[in-house]
Amino acid sequence: MIKDIPSTERLGVLAIDLNMNTIAAICGRLYDPAKEQIYVVDGQNQIIYQGRSEVNHTDALREETASELNIARSSAGTAQNVAGHFEQDRSMYVYQQLGSTYADWTIVKQIPNETLYARATTLTRNNAMIAIAALVLVIIATLFISIRITGPLKQLMRYMNQIQAGRLHVDIHLSSRDEFGVLARHFRDMMDTVNNLILREYRLEIANKTNQLKALQAQIHPHFLYNTLQSIGTLALQQQGQRAYILLSSLSKMLRYSMRDQTCVTLREEAEHARLYLELQQERFGDRLEVDLDFAEDTLSVEMPRMTLQPLIENYFKHGADIQPGKGHISLSSRRINDHWIEIELNNNGPSIPEDKLLEIRGWLHQSHTTTGLSTQESDESESIGLRNVIRRLQLNSHPGHSARLEISNREPNGVKITVKLYAGE
Repeated sequence: MIKDIPSTERLGVLAIDLNMNTIAAICGRLYDPAKEQIYVVDGQNQIIYQGRSEVNHTDALREETASELNIARSSAGTAQNVAGHFEQDRSMYVYQQLGSTYADWTIVKQIPNETLYARATTLTRNNAMIAIAALVLVIIATLFISIRITGPLKQLMRYMNQIQAGRLHVDIHLSSRDEFGVLARHFRDMMDTVNNLILREYRLEIANKTNQLKALQAQIHPHFLYNTLQSIGTLALQQQGQRAYILLSSLSKMLRYSMRDQTCVTLREEAEHARLYLELQQERFGDRLEVDLDFAEDTLSVEMPRMTLQPLIENYFKHGADIQPGKGHISLSSRRINDHWIEIELNNNGPSIPEDKLLEIRGWLHQSHTTTGLSTQESDESESIGLRNVIRRLQLNSHPGHSARLEISNREPNGVKITVKLYAGE
């Protein structure tokens, strides 16, 4: 506006035509059109120029933005080139007031938070990718260590567990050249040495057991053989040739059975041997001896030590048959207790065992059942050789963990009862 000073008469109006291309060129250097926005506004917050006209195309700033800008201007007072910033609508607004005497313009630059924090977001993303890559690297390294270090150790532990379970001939195979491979080879050499020692000791034990069995089999009372030959001789003198032949046949079968190179037999074979023995004894005692045999059919296939029943029967003829008044009686039977055990029972009506002697026999029988080995101190062995013979046979041939048992007791009013319990298998 042009006036004639000092009067207030208005003479005319002076208008300046601005080239907007020049303003656009200047503002184009101040912002990124793809991400930011820029405004040039006058003192009444009217938009002189805006960078992206398709965005927020209005003649004036939004009321909230204009209010913030006015507050910033008023706080600056009359100062020139006022500058500052404020946040609004998830954006940062940076402004600069030109302070010209003929154009009170302010440049306002709007920077969205996404653009402002883009570098921080990129940095965070990069840090997260680095952390993930480091975690993957740690996992790969852990797996590598597990395969190359803990893997052979676990394999060696599995070998040890198998050996602990009783598989002494496990093929220990670790071909690595590290410390674990050296340890595995030394462990394999140690197990080979242990197996060789066990095999040698086992062979020695088998030889020792065989020798003990042969020695025990030789401990049969010879009086039976003498008495049997005397009975056969008496029949020969009486010219009972057929009966003498039967007895000689039974005796030969018994001697052949006693000389068999076999440790264990079935109860069927042992019962037949006992029957032949009692048949020869009946020839000697005649009507003074009654025999009762009752073996359950489902027990005859069970294995037991050879020459077990004869020593038990022989005790009756050794300790009471000759001095017993009246008729003697012997019963021999077997029965199955359950799926795993059978019981053989021998009863006679001979003299009872004295109480002190019975307690002594039960004592070393209990000691034999509860100890392994045959080095028990024995006293007065000659008087109980039959029982000791049997219990040693049972010990030498028992199944591991299923030891056979022998029990003895007196009967009322007289007589002796002997019970043998054998493991019949699964």
